[in-house]
Amino acid sequence: MKKLASLVLLGLVLVGCSNSGSGDVMTMEEAQKIALEEVDGEVIKSSEDRDDGRTYYEFEIVTDSEKYDLEIDGESGDIVKKEKDDDYVANQNTTNNQTNQTTITEDEAKKIATDRIGGSGEFVRCELDNDDGVLKYEIEIIKDNTEYDIDVDATTGEITKYEEDRR
Repeated sequence: MKKLASLVLLGLVLVGCSNSGSGDVMTMEEAQKIALEEVDGEVIKSSEDRDDGRTYYEFEIVTDSEKYDLEIDGESGDIVKKEKDDDYVANQNTTNNQTNQTTITEDEAKKIATDRIGGSGEFVRCELDNDDGVLKYEIEIIKDNTEYDIDVDATTGEITKYEEDRR
């Protein structure tokens, strides 16, 4: 009888533990609305992540001059992370002195990247970034279930980083 009571008690404890933190999870669209209320811009990348049984939504948002990474708690709607990318270069066509250092266009950088992977793919991201005073295009491409991360020097056109990740 003691064993049966112990098993019933253990079962209740386990059921109680499994239900903890199981609040309603908002949709990606609801989380994006919260993110865009915090930073008025354009979402260029979004993803859903689970950590310790909780759902989080991550967003990259660009404005005319800045880029932010935000993370939204999927249950509470709280913004748990907001980081400004200090290396972000807004637009190649601006009159910023650093931007005038570029000698290749975004389209040329994309061609260099696609030539490296042996043909076209789906562009996930291509942005001009300032990394310790060096302007580069950070490019992500998906092709044939492989994600490619390629950095192209904006002055020389040289590929400075090449990584493949099979999905």
